[in-house]
Amino acid sequence: MILNYHTLHRWVEEVTPDIAGAKIVEIFTQSKDVLTIGLVTISRQQCAMEVSAETGIAHIVLRKNYHRKSKNSVDLFGEITKQKIKQILLDTRDRIIHITLMDESELMIELFGAVNVFHLDKTRVVKNSFKDSKSYTGQALEERPVKDIHRINIDDFSDFSSHIRTSVEFSAKLSEGLGHFNKFLAMECLHDVSGQKKPYDVLQNVVQRLKTEKPRIYWIYDEPKLFSLIHLAYYCEKHPEIREEIFDSVNDAVQIYIAKKTSFRQKEKKLQELLRAIKIRIKKNQSLAASLAEERREAEGFELLERKAQLLNLHVPEIRRGMRDITVQNIYVEDQAPITIELNPELTPQKNVEYYFSLSKKMKSSVKKVGDRIRVLADETENLTRLKKEFENGETRDWKKIDKKYDEFVHAGWVKKISAETRTKIEKEAPTFREFVVPGNWRVFVGQNDTKNDQLTFKFAKSDDYWFHARGVPGSHVVLKRDGRKDNPGKQAIETTASIAAFFSKAKSSSLVPVAYTLKKYVRKRKGSRPGQVIIEREEVVIVPPKDFT
Repeated sequence: MILNYHTLHRWVEEVTPDIAGAKIVEIFTQSKDVLTIGLVTISRQQCAMEVSAETGIAHIVLRKNYHRKSKNSVDLFGEITKQKIKQILLDTRDRIIHITLMDESELMIELFGAVNVFHLDKTRVVKNSFKDSKSYTGQALEERPVKDIHRINIDDFSDFSSHIRTSVEFSAKLSEGLGHFNKFLAMECLHDVSGQKKPYDVLQNVVQRLKTEKPRIYWIYDEPKLFSLIHLAYYCEKHPEIREEIFDSVNDAVQIYIAKKTSFRQKEKKLQELLRAIKIRIKKNQSLAASLAEERREAEGFELLERKAQLLNLHVPEIRRGMRDITVQNIYVEDQAPITIELNPELTPQKNVEYYFSLSKKMKSSVKKVGDRIRVLADETENLTRLKKEFENGETRDWKKIDKKYDEFVHAGWVKKISAETRTKIEKEAPTFREFVVPGNWRVFVGQNDTKNDQLTFKFAKSDDYWFHARGVPGSHVVLKRDGRKDNPGKQAIETTASIAAFFSKAKSSSLVPVAYTLKKYVRKRKGSRPGQVIIEREEVVIVPPKDFT
């Protein structure tokens, strides 16, 4: 909720006294997807506005202190350095912040979809942009169309009542984004409506609370689960284990939420790598134990070989070199039934006896060694299973123990540790697509235009990745990366990815959207076709509601 419209409204109100009249001293980027606007306020205080397009933690904050690195820092928007800020406003229609400069040009910050920052002249022609500057520069930026749901005046009872007459209609409109409410605010409203309160009164009450209550962070164990401007009664009822931390400032609360969320995501990523390695190791141990058990069953025949050696030793005088077998009475069984023993015709009688004794001894030793190995595997598997259960329990998670175990796994070669330099290189070389993480810790990427759709599908995606597209309408190509994993994404991962594809399509305003998906190897491009156009085969279709996971 850090980019919810109401959060941005409170944030703009809160920072305006510091930002209005401030001088822009520098604009730069020193980490992927983060733009820093260095300011000196009227009171000569240094601060910085930070705009982040990072997946999962996109945000805008005002930092009282900031540090610019001496290396790996790039200046941007040089044409507006030294300019002063005239005013900062939140768009009345969507999550767009307008910063008007003294020369009447504007910094426009879009905080939805693919987060971006534009420098516009008086006629709305793009002079520069943070992302995709080559594509936007010189182009006139059209006014964003107003969504029908936002045309309903929630402050006018007559207009509200003409569109919403029942609690069912109220619920439907909330799901479409009535009043710029997200799903948590919508559930808070519906929770109150269920108590026989009128929809209009409920909505107005929540709107008033959004303007006046103190911001807060909701924690579930050690995870900062949610930022909210208001107390969410319904959410708290559903999560009795939740902890609420209240702040005086929206800007401070957002900064702390970002820092804690980033730290938790890094720890969670390490944990998921560790759990994946544990599961793989358990599976390998179980497979090896089954093979060893079969080997032990075969080796347990050493007693018969020993008896054959003893019988041959008793009948050495009767054996001649060149014989292929000999039949003797088996004195070691009650009925002393005859037994035929195979011989190696190339060996002497005594060597045949020694061969059987040697083979029996080896198999007897093998039974012990295999048994010991099976017991070691069983102990290791039991320990790994216990660790898996312990680490999956968020209530009792010991991060120091997780870090220690992670390092042990790296040392054992069960987890491949990527150096910071290698990780940075990978990030720099990776194409700039929108990225999400869906249930099962699967990564999902979204193309942002026709050209990037082609890059995503035919250069970035592998043949065994999953490919999604809203059926029958223009939209983004969406790819679920397998990343070398052997397991398959579950139903929840497929449906969540499909909802993302539905949202990034022309059908995003529909309640349900059919989405086609298939393996990327069944997606091909007809020669001469335009960027973004493809032919798909062996498609499956899932019908899902579009969802905004930004």
